[in-house]
Amino acid sequence: NAPLGLFGGSLGGGVALFALADTDVPISTVVTINSVISLAEVVGANERWFDLTYNWDDGSRAIANQYDAVARTEKIAAKSPSLLMINGSSDDPSFESESKRLHDALIAAGCAPDSINLAIVNGLAHPLAEEPGVEPAPQSSVARAVDVLATNWFRKHLIK
Repeated sequence: NAPLGLFGGSLGGGVALFALADTDVPISTVVTINSVISLAEVVGANERWFDLTYNWDDGSRAIANQYDAVARTEKIAAKSPSLLMINGSSDDPSFESESKRLHDALIAAGCAPDSINLAIVNGLAHPLAEEPGVEPAPQSSVARAVDVLATNWFRKHLIK
């Protein structure tokens, strides 16, 4: 069996992390960009971005608690993955702080420090493309930096 790597940004990063934690698929390497780590933090970021207030109740809090990658630390650590979490310095700070929280929890759970990494790309906002991002455009310098980080990680940890 060839090693399997996953790559995802924003919600796709969260999906990659939950697949790593909750499936029996032998995923060895994951790269995320500005990943959803915690649904509650995404709601908070949306409150700040759109100047609104979400009214939590017991049911919505229970659902949000189900979507917290840090709560799956033991499951993730048991699979001994290589994980690169890329965050942008210009994204909502909660994305970086949640990635740091997951990073620290995985190291505390026994993951090898050289297999769990958090990289910050200066100037990267939440999207890789300039808004609205629907027309073809040359790759930006921050997208190129993400590309280099992800490619090097996959080369080191996936291609043997």
